[in-house]
Amino acid sequence: MKSFLSQVALLSVLISTPAGLAADSTAAKKLYVANTAGETLSVIDLDRQEVVGEIPIGKHPHGLALSPDQRRLYCSVESARAINFLDTSTDKIVASVPTTGVPNQLAATPDGQWVYVAINDKGTADIIDVQHAKVAKTLDIGSRPHNCY
Repeated sequence: MKSFLSQVALLSVLISTPAGLAADSTAAKKLYVANTAGETLSVIDLDRQEVVGEIPIGKHPHGLALSPDQRRLYCSVESARAINFLDTSTDKIVASVPTTGVPNQLAATPDGQWVYVAINDKGTADIIDVQHAKVAKTLDIGSRPHNCY
């Protein structure tokens, strides 16, 4: 299992009890894995070290980012040219934001207000306003952007 988790580290996001909050015995530590060749996110319970669910997300999920409060997981879906917002308490899609091209990796800002998305086919980055669930601005950044952290 350790080898498996090492291999998916770049395509996964860990959810656990936020620092500074009392530990809840029912709160599970979860790892989300984007199954890029498929249409799902796998959910791994880290305490049990097993896959506990598959979330239908869309064809070719690519990047994952977590909101600072850990309540939202953002997933880029290449085929849909969109960013899906998931509620981490229910593992359900709560919003979908169309992007200006093929989204790759993405990153949430520390204040949780923005998500930056590398748009691979356009040489741009979309800046998503999380509160309004829409692209607020697009920046020219150079050819074939892929990662952002």
